[in-house]
Amino acid sequence: MCALMNERPRIIKRSTSQGSTHQGNFSFDKSWIRIPEKNSYIADYRERAWNAYNKLSIPQINEEAWRRTDLRELSKLASQFKIENIDDLNNEIPDSFQNSVFGEKAENQLIISGGKITKSVDPTLLKSGLVFTDLIDAEQKHPELVEKVMGKLVTGDESKFASMSAAFAQNGIFIYIPAGLVVEQPLHSLFYGIAENQALFSHLMIYLESNAQLTYVHESVSKNGIVEKALHSGIVEIILQPGAALKFVELQSWGDNVFNFTHEKVKVAEDATLEWIIGSVGSHLTKSFTDLVLNGSGAAGKVSGL
Repeated sequence: MCALMNERPRIIKRSTSQGSTHQGNFSFDKSWIRIPEKNSYIADYRERAWNAYNKLSIPQINEEAWRRTDLRELSKLASQFKIENIDDLNNEIPDSFQNSVFGEKAENQLIISGGKITKSVDPTLLKSGLVFTDLIDAEQKHPELVEKVMGKLVTGDESKFASMSAAFAQNGIFIYIPAGLVVEQPLHSLFYGIAENQALFSHLMIYLESNAQLTYVHESVSKNGIVEKALHSGIVEIILQPGAALKFVELQSWGDNVFNFTHEKVKVAEDATLEWIIGSVGSHLTKSFTDLVLNGSGAAGKVSGL
């Protein structure tokens, strides 16, 4: 009995697994959703995404698609991220980023930096029916074209991040190429800058009608060396109709403070071709879901990246 009384009690520690519940969640509210007054399709799309956002949780590594992506750091910071009014952001673009990947200012170029939008497009292409503009402008001036793409491939309920991108997209890129139009010169767009603790949501959409041809380069860029973390979440939807051909170069060099999540999907119809080059060299952490659907005889697609 005495020996038993003098024994030290055994202390058993049980640690939770890495797949356990995260500590935090995002705190975005519905007031940040852009709801068009006269477009029920876009309004319904964002309303469904908002409902999905409220139901879905930050993914955990016990979920198959996320088992190699540890989001515990993001979860701890989630409540700090704020959706800023992009018109109030002053993201001056350094000279080193002003020129395009072509080595000089592109002839057909769209730059989005906060609320500042700079665009130059060949008037001849515009007269031919080409649309190359930012998402807000497209929703206002070309809603019937936006409806051809928005939500057709990425519905907004694929994950917490897809739902946030669909619901809260502050801006993005919209491209429409009419049937038979061959765009000889490449289009180039640049998304620049994320502020500290900012959450930035984007939506890029491309629609090529039958036998249209396009080369398009898109860049996402921000500075390195910023202490406070930031968040970008985006959606890419691309539809190629029969016989269309797209060369798409996607370059991501977000700063080393940025958590970056994207859902990207392309649908290629019969006899259409896609060449998709992805260069992802930036960010603090990146997780991208990239899908290619070949939908018809002769449909072809090639995806390569680094």
